[in-house]
This record gives sequence, structure tokens and C-alpha cells, in this order.
Amino acid sequence: AAGVDVTVRRQAASGVNGWVSYTWARLRMRDPATGERFDADFDQRHTLNAVASYKTNGGWEFGARFRLATGAPETPVIDSTYDADDNDYDPVEGPFRSGRRKAFHQLDARIDKTWTFNTWMLGLYLDVQNVYNHNNSTAYTYNYDYSRSGKVGAVPLLPIFGLKAE
Repeated sequence: AAGVDVTVRRQAASGVNGWVSYTWARLRMRDPATGERFDADFDQRHTLNAVASYKTNGGWEFGARFRLATGAPETPVIDSTYDADDNDYDPVEGPFRSGRRKAFHQLDARIDKTWTFNTWMLGLYLDVQNVYNHNNSTAYTYNYDYSRSGKVGAVPLLPIFGLKAE
């Protein structure tokens, strides 16, 4: 594994905070039988994260996070063969790890309100993951004869309400 990570942070007196990070990484493995090197399952060359928040004097906090990462390597299914003995289709794969999934990107947002009392605090929040409901592919699923595929998506638009007491 090899890589570089760069992060820039900014905290302003006005209540605005944020950071941006970029990572370039390469994760390779070696086949012990042949000595051949190949990209590992979770090799994502480029990852970008950006986070920003704004905190008011009235106990409100607004924040957002954007994530972007290049797709992981995969071995594509290019055809299938029919196995009459099992009455089933077997996939025919293309060259090992010759493809990559599409890039992953997601925007999350959060709103917090905190009330402070003499000896305790009460917080209410709304956290929305995948605000624009992008269907990030984590894998593929195939029909019975591998002639059609569909994405297995990650988290869809997901609002989360919460209450906390401290």
C-alpha cells in the first residue's frame, strides 16, 4: 500500500468551520502462486472529503459533508454458459480486475438545536444521508442467465431524527 493524504482545516471566529481532505492511495496484492500483482478489492485511488458547519449563538448548528471516491476494481461478467447437468447458468468472467465500479459520491446534511439548562442539555437533530439520493453501486446482481445486471445500491436518501440529553 502507498498513498498521500492532504488535509486543510479552517476554523473561523464567526462560527464557520470546515475542512477538505484529498487522499491518493494504491493498494496492490500479489498472487502467491504466480507472483503477479493486482489491485486489491478496496483499492480506491482518489478520495475527496469536504465538511463545513456553522454554529450560531442561539444553539443551532448546520453542517454538510460531501464525499467522492473513485470506484473499486472488479472482474466483469461478460457472458455465461449453460450447464445442462445442473440446469443452471455459470458466469464467464472477463480479465481479472479489468474493470472498476463507477465513482461514489454522496452529500449528507445535518441540523442540530441544543437547549442548555442549569445542569443538563437537550439536543434535537435531523441528519439526512445521501441528500440527492444518488444510487451508488456497491455490487451487481444478475438475472438467471447473466444477460442483464442491476446495481446493488448503498444507502438511499435516509433522514434520521434524534434526541439526546446530557
